[in-house]
Amino acid sequence: MSWIEEEEKLLRIQNNYRREPVDSIKCFFLYMNKNNYIEQITDEMVCVQDGKISKERVLKLIQERRYQKTNMKYVFKDAWMFLVDLEPDQIQIYSQMDVSIRFLTPIPLLEDISVAPSIFIFHDINAVYFLFEEVESEVRVTPKSALKKGGIKRHETKKVSYSKHFNKTRKNISV
Repeated sequence: MSWIEEEEKLLRIQNNYRREPVDSIKCFFLYMNKNNYIEQITDEMVCVQDGKISKERVLKLIQERRYQKTNMKYVFKDAWMFLVDLEPDQIQIYSQMDVSIRFLTPIPLLEDISVAPSIFIFHDINAVYFLFEEVESEVRVTPKSALKKGGIKRHETKKVSYSKHFNKTRKNISV
């Protein structure tokens, strides 16, 4: 929907209180460090098809958004959806009360995310939140060959020199 259409709907809001399907929803990715502080927040608009986001799409989002620093990585911890699903006749009551936590619901990981139709003025504030927690990544030790001794071998060169006096051969090995 273009911003012009949205403004026209806002001007005619008295006549336009009805639920509409959500085309896309904003997903926020929150990264929390070991001290339980949020280090970074990123967001992405995700398309909603047939009133839901498929579990495959959710798993792909989580895999793509795992953030990794030098020795740290983030693992998925939790997900919530903030969806204002008021009926049109409840808007006046809602406008006079404080923001309610009843619109925030936990999302199970291995299921499709169902996005119910809502009144168009709430489409911009509906969102999905994914929380990632920092964990230390395992330090990988490269395996050493059991066949080689001491790692890298130096090349040895052998030099042979002859003495004029005794007709004996003398070998000098230099490394």
